[in-house]
Amino acid sequence: MKVLLVYLFVLVSASLHAQLADFRHADFHRADSIADAYFGEPVTDLPELSRKLTSTLSGEEEKFRALYKWVCNNIEFDYELFRINREKRDKFDSPEALLAWNKKLTRVVYEHMVVERKTICTGYAWLVQQLAQHAGIACVIVDGYGRNATVNVRKSGKANHSWNAVRLYGKWYVCDPTWASGAYDADREVFVKNYDDSYFLADPKVFIRNHYPLDTRWTLLEHEQPLSEATASNSSLPTFQQFLNGPLIYGSAYRNNITQLFPETFDIETKRDEPVNFRFVSDQAMERIELSVYGPDKKEIIRPEFSKNNEGLYSLNHAFTQKGRHIVHVMLDSSYAFTYTVTVR
Repeated sequence: MKVLLVYLFVLVSASLHAQLADFRHADFHRADSIADAYFGEPVTDLPELSRKLTSTLSGEEEKFRALYKWVCNNIEFDYELFRINREKRDKFDSPEALLAWNKKLTRVVYEHMVVERKTICTGYAWLVQQLAQHAGIACVIVDGYGRNATVNVRKSGKANHSWNAVRLYGKWYVCDPTWASGAYDADREVFVKNYDDSYFLADPKVFIRNHYPLDTRWTLLEHEQPLSEATASNSSLPTFQQFLNGPLIYGSAYRNNITQLFPETFDIETKRDEPVNFRFVSDQAMERIELSVYGPDKKEIIRPEFSKNNEGLYSLNHAFTQKGRHIVHVMLDSSYAFTYTVTVR
């Protein structure tokens, strides 16, 4: 096992930066239809399930797509197991303790998956890994920090999430089957299936904003050149504190390939009537950019003018007229992309 891990890390170091753009022209309709055709298949015989999903496909990307899509569409999020897992993880003070707990949890995760077809992030990542390996595709589980509006914001951080890295045609890619599968509605206490393609072979520059691995080699960013846009960072790999204090991002940031964001911090301070400049880099064409602003006593939708240069840098300004704390959601074509808090003095 140690030899295998060393080998995998060597491949990470040697591989080029990879992203879904490598498969921009790939047609996944056949892989998706096969995943749909085997909906409801049991997970008691993983080699056979993997064979059914991949035997008629030729490309590695198609095979992995069928496996990944099947997992996302067939396994529900297990909120009760998530709650137990979260309570345990909150007590850990070292990566070693987390990894030991994940190994112990594997048996429970598998039992829940077989009987109830439910699991948590560890189980999603484990199932994707197993099915991929049975198909001859190198795939690993990556443990680390997942970031959203309720966790890993500003504070010291909790290792709370697992996802996958997969090797296709000699390059490594990242994906998150848990977040791609849907979301748990706490009010109704039900899991709502809603496949999100944003987290399939995501651009590492975007992925790192809400996925920070315990072993930073799995960011796939350490060997890149520094960013060209004027920024305080001299490396494309953010520090852990930069990760915790950066803007929050959502699926639209993935779909629009938002690779750089400015300001780089979640919390912004400004003076009343002094414009705040929001900038981001994207290779997509935006028809509409809006600011959804929750101020001290009102909510408003603002449609500011914006510009774009030849390098894909979008820029827009907004001056806040009311003192106090504002939650600012930047929306791209009516979808939430990223969020800041702005304190106006």
